[in-house]
Amino acid sequence: MLNLLKLDPLSLKLFTLAIQLGSITAAAQEVGLSVAAASKRISDLELYLDVSLLVRGKKGVVPTHAGSSLHQHALQVMARIEQLVVSMRHFESGAVGQLRIAVNASALSGFLPNVLAAYSVANPGVVIDVEEVLSEEAVRAVELGMVDLAIVGENTFIGSLESVVCDEDNLVLLIPKKHPLSRKNSVSFREALAYEFIALPRSSSLSRLIGVQAELLNLPWRIRAQLRSFDAVCHMVEVGMGLALVPSKVIRSTSAENKFIIQPVLGLDVQRRLIVVMRKTQNLSPPARKFIDIACKDFKSGNLLI
Repeated sequence: MLNLLKLDPLSLKLFTLAIQLGSITAAAQEVGLSVAAASKRISDLELYLDVSLLVRGKKGVVPTHAGSSLHQHALQVMARIEQLVVSMRHFESGAVGQLRIAVNASALSGFLPNVLAAYSVANPGVVIDVEEVLSEEAVRAVELGMVDLAIVGENTFIGSLESVVCDEDNLVLLIPKKHPLSRKNSVSFREALAYEFIALPRSSSLSRLIGVQAELLNLPWRIRAQLRSFDAVCHMVEVGMGLALVPSKVIRSTSAENKFIIQPVLGLDVQRRLIVVMRKTQNLSPPARKFIDIACKDFKSGNLLI
């Protein structure tokens, strides 16, 4: 049986610092240990795991393949420990619960701020921790237990996790004012594909959705720039860098509505749904369940899950 006491947080912290700083001496100074004590802790890790973790040389240390793998796991462990400490401090300050959510850009730029505002009024003692990430990263965070819920595009693979619809929206085409398509009263997706686009990263659920639609037409979807936020996408369209397809709620939530032309796009399945992803419905914390009640009230009908 594994003795988990051998993998204490200080030793893992010391090990990650040694890799980041390239030196056991520097890592020891960072945590306030002697070099001998720090070196022994790392040697004990190697002995316990029965594998070499660091290559030691005159210029410092570099991780072995096993060391690189442990480094990634150790970073996750340290992040979870930091979350634990922060959570307990919230309770010390009078909090009655915590809600951790990982969300994609569409949610954060669209319906979510109003939902969070309503939730905060109804649950003033709950501390809310929201992080914007790509949909796949959000799902992974739920799987690892790093967050309670994720909000992602419906076309995101969620494996054995459960989900419920929380929002739906239509995609609209953003056209720079001096673009050749700006003079048309209507634009088809096929016509738009003749030009370059500004988009979220290709790995995002929205970009994958658009890419699939382009493939159905057997046409390339040419992306001139991939950006992490809709604000940046809108600004690039505004200055004439390309077209963009975005959820209509994103435009309504910004002040950019008059800075480019907004058109419905023909020949594209424009409706898009977002879902809340969770591990098991019956295991949800009270703050998470209350969030779903508010966020999904327009879509729930008897059964919580889709």
